[in-house]
Amino acid sequence: MNPLGVHALVWAGDLSPDSTRKVISQTKRAGYDLLELSLHGPKVMDLAMTRDLLQEHALQLGCSRGLTFEADVSSEDPACVARGIALLEEAVTITAELGGRYLGGILYGAMAKYPRPLSARGRANATDAVKRIADLAGKKGLTLGLEVVNRYESNQLNTAL
Repeated sequence: MNPLGVHALVWAGDLSPDSTRKVISQTKRAGYDLLELSLHGPKVMDLAMTRDLLQEHALQLGCSRGLTFEADVSSEDPACVARGIALLEEAVTITAELGGRYLGGILYGAMAKYPRPLSARGRANATDAVKRIADLAGKKGLTLGLEVVNRYESNQLNTAL
């Protein structure tokens, strides 16, 4: 049976301790099995408290992450790629620390409308980054999900069969 989940943004716009308490209690009260947390601003999240509350409320966890042009693993700029990899590594680590088993999102490039098609170098950088993150995720027991989005949100994965 698939768990029924809800995104934290349904309940609150941030993951401060007060918002996290609200998000977790509301998710459980509404009858959901799983909570999705966006890791776009993880510095405000109290990881230990969040993990403990998820366990206390018997909720499963999935996390999501996206990238910006400043941390785009599909960039041709090695420094930009490195920043993106660091954010993805952090997301894998946080997801595992919280007890989650799934990290999804636009993990292969910035979530933005690009002015041109992806270059061969950019595709190679994105592929290498995702392989690296998948290896780390596998070691931590996580499954990665690559979100397919429309052409206004990425120039890479726009169709699925």
